[in-house]
Amino acid sequence: MTRTNLSGGIRARDVDLPPFPFDLAAFGVSRLADQGDMVPFGLSVWSAIRPAARSFCVTNGKSIDSEHARLTAFMEAVECACAETADRLIEWYETPKAMAAKGHRVVPFQTCLSVAEPDRARIRELGWIRGESLSDNSPIWAPYELVGLDHRISQPWDRNAFLMSSIGLAAHTTRESAILNAILELVEADAQALALRVAGRFAKCMRYAPETIPDPDLQCLIDRLSDRSLRLELVDITSDTGLACLGALLEDQRKGNWGHRTAGFACRPSFSEAAQAAIFEAVQSFVTTFVGARDDIVPADFQGKARPGPTGGETRPFPSDADSKPKTLEVVLAHLAAVGIDDAFVFDLAPDFPDVDCVRVIIPGLEPSGLAFANTRRGPRFASAMLAGIPLG
Repeated sequence: MTRTNLSGGIRARDVDLPPFPFDLAAFGVSRLADQGDMVPFGLSVWSAIRPAARSFCVTNGKSIDSEHARLTAFMEAVECACAETADRLIEWYETPKAMAAKGHRVVPFQTCLSVAEPDRARIRELGWIRGESLSDNSPIWAPYELVGLDHRISQPWDRNAFLMSSIGLAAHTTRESAILNAILELVEADAQALALRVAGRFAKCMRYAPETIPDPDLQCLIDRLSDRSLRLELVDITSDTGLACLGALLEDQRKGNWGHRTAGFACRPSFSEAAQAAIFEAVQSFVTTFVGARDDIVPADFQGKARPGPTGGETRPFPSDADSKPKTLEVVLAHLAAVGIDDAFVFDLAPDFPDVDCVRVIIPGLEPSGLAFANTRRGPRFASAMLAGIPLG
């Protein structure tokens, strides 16, 4: 494995990467592309290209080393490829009422906030996919729109009643790791919704001084960003779940530049892991935007509307992880149960393929990020956050 040099110099192209261990064609991937050298921050950024994709044609991965960045880009492509195969995943078509009459338990539309229009959804004939509850392993059914991913406009999926999104999809070499990654992504989206969509909340979020992060490799990357006039702000958007969630905001401050901002958010088992993941995500966004390796660029990205600006909140030294305990799947679920979110539903999506597990996780009660959807429905925790920000008296 070749480690990226973050301490100085342009990262040398990796010429000794081992053969890729997975069959690219099995998931529609035509090539893997190294993007990191285009904007030399020292972080390895790779893209996986799927020309015939039904959702995202380009998926990206980043890491300290090229081998892991390449694998991450591929796993992102696997998530999409597995979620696109509606014919393989759907077991039958019925209305929710007919499902109930047959004794089948379905995801609760009222508390599942990715169901934008519960009343509309209840009267439609839907394609159902089987999953299981993590609380008791009982079977659960969900519509394809909540589990799958298909952006083709010619298909009959009801995108008004449901928010079809890649958030909550995860692929990994083990099922438990895939489930944990999917849950953390949903918690991240929930924290974003509470921090960015509750008026005035983001401006009050705690900031951490990037130069106080104790990781020397990460400090080298931060120094390189500063050398290129990229301002980094690290914002704590951890919600009531208590699971560490941070945002990294990058702003290009070069004179005469278009002032582009990128952001990365991450929920991880510890603050140090969340900081690294958020900064890596922000850098990946900057690099892939520069080289044109993104499917999700919209006009608002260039109008200063899509990414949060500086918070203006209090700045403190980076918190220590010395007393933090390992966050296993059981511990993460206990954090959610403490705020009244007592179940999560898992849908296995991967075909019979060695060493690849892909899941969709749905967690009723968590807020969808809503950054790309105009018809997002909000839940009681969002309402409580709004009320907490209203001055009384």
